[in-house]
Amino acid sequence: MDNLHGHIKSNNILLDKNWEAKIAYFGISKLHQTNQEVGMEVYEDPEHKTKGELKRESDIYSFGVVLFEILCGRLAYDPVYIVVNEKGLAPIARKCFNDGTIARLIDPKLKKETSDRGPNRDSLDKFLKIAYQCLGDAAKRPTMEIVVKEIELALHFHVSP
Repeated sequence: MDNLHGHIKSNNILLDKNWEAKIAYFGISKLHQTNQEVGMEVYEDPEHKTKGELKRESDIYSFGVVLFEILCGRLAYDPVYIVVNEKGLAPIARKCFNDGTIARLIDPKLKKETSDRGPNRDSLDKFLKIAYQCLGDAAKRPTMEIVVKEIELALHFHVSP
């Protein structure tokens, strides 16, 4: 059986006393049941919804949604997204990425905090690319190991321009 979480969303990512991220709520993964609801629809892998199979790629999709939440500074189910698309942030982020308008989704606070010029372009491009790939077709999604490496590289670009 694959190691699946099955319920990845921002509410299930906690910080410890050293500000290190920890994944919480392993209820579904401990039960090893793949026919349960993944959770809130905005985090749910569309392929899981249609095929009913929970796979590793489903967790990657959900994590991609969390990455876009970080970029946008809003939860995936924020009313600002639901009004535009009932499936929340993910389809909007994909469309904006494809249209070249993704910059309009970036949290203004993030732009200001990173510098007067905004986020480091190489860092932002790396982060956006991996987040976008997480939301792609299941067969083309990166592994979590690749996601982590790409996020670390994005951080490196940010702190060492």
